Amino acid sequence: MWATLRATLTAPDSTEADYELWTETWLTPGVNDVRVHGPLAAPRLWWTWDQGGPFRYTLTTTVEIDGTVHATDERAVGVRSIEVGDDWVWHLNGRPVFIRGMNYIGHQWLSALDDELATVDVGLATGANLNALRVHAHVSSPAFYDACDAAGVLDPARTSRCSGGTPTPPKRTG
Repeated sequence: MWATLRATLTAPDSTEADYELWTETWLTPGVNDVRVHGPLAAPRLWWTWDQGGPFRYTLTTTVEIDGTVHATDERAVGVRSIEVGDDWVWHLNGRPVFIRGMNYIGHQWLSALDDELATVDVGLATGANLNALRVHAHVSSPAFYDACDAAGVLDPARTSRCSGGTPTPPKRTG
């Protein structure tokens, strides 16, 4: 069936959407991977806490079929670009940043990491002057990633260089 997927970004200090992107697409029963592309003219960027602070928009997505909303979701998101060069220099929004981080294990029992514990742990990390936390050997709960985003702390594992991939395979010599 044909559907319209609409994505709006609204700043916390705004009553109306700052950006609205949409696409029409064919949906099949089950899970569909649909991407919405478009320009964001001068968005406010997400920065680590030590580089300017974590500005986050509210992203609202809706799926409309024949003019009726069938699904909606809302979450906080930041607009940023993260690149790691061949020289391992990190660039956040085009600007070099020095990463200070550590491995993180939220709890021995992964399901025990809740919003409160994640927020306290991320606060302790920023208090120790860290701007990155890398989850050790597993995927953490959504509470951890949201606490990091809200506090302006990077998760290096979300970049291709730190999650086992590289943009191009290394060249062999010799």
